[in-house]
Amino acid sequence: MLLLDLPEEILFVVLESVILPSDSQLSLPDPHSLLTCRTIHRIGLPILYQSILLRTISQTHSVERTFLRQPKLAYHIRHLYASALTFWLPVFHAIGDVKGSLQTLDFVLHGWGGNHSLGGGDKNTWPPLSAVPVRRLVVRQGAGFIHDRALGAASTLARAIEGWTSLEVAVIEPRLLFLPPHGQPSPLALTLSRSPSLRVLRTPLPPAWNSSLLIVSENPSLVRIVLTKPQLFLALDGFAATDEEVSIVELLTRHDDHPWLVEAQKHRRLMRLIGSKQETGDT
Repeated sequence: MLLLDLPEEILFVVLESVILPSDSQLSLPDPHSLLTCRTIHRIGLPILYQSILLRTISQTHSVERTFLRQPKLAYHIRHLYASALTFWLPVFHAIGDVKGSLQTLDFVLHGWGGNHSLGGGDKNTWPPLSAVPVRRLVVRQGAGFIHDRALGAASTLARAIEGWTSLEVAVIEPRLLFLPPHGQPSPLALTLSRSPSLRVLRTPLPPAWNSSLLIVSENPSLVRIVLTKPQLFLALDGFAATDEEVSIVELLTRHDDHPWLVEAQKHRRLMRLIGSKQETGDT
């Protein structure tokens, strides 16, 4: 039997194993197999756009031009990873235009040049963000973090999350989550405390007491809060950092007097969530 004699459903699965990289956050899909024939190109092209990795502005503009020519391709995006400032927003909006959805939105928030479209207070920006359902949100902290711009971005994200009723996992950098506007509760914390499907929140262990995690812990759908700390390791091109989960049980056993933990122990549900090991499918 020839490959093209297989049902298209099976051929689709075969092409997925060939085209998709082992880690979509590190490498791009391999498009060469699509050049075999028109049938393979037609079936495999949507696979090529399941995961989009935008590292540079030129990559982002290239994808944007593709969607201007073939807007329906944006419907197939399930994972969007972006570190090229907010120039990824047109790609995100293209997904909303075709009524698409995202399993993962993972982006870097910089505090300089380019974030005006996300955190500049433009109310015309966040409705398109809400229009694309997101299940897993990862917000990473980039360079040049400036308080006012970060606060604007946090408020914009908070409004967007209100429309993401399917959001299950949030991985938030601490300066966004713990950023209070002039002594008021964090807008992100308040929104996450009401997010109806949120199951897991992952964030670094706060250096000092802040009520943001206490506010989020009031969400009845939440089953776990994962606290992390940076961990250096030796990579091929030098040292790199990753996040390592903090063992709260170990800290308590050692009678660690961490200032955040001392206050957190006064709140039963918060302690139960950060000590939970329940299987959630994504942490």
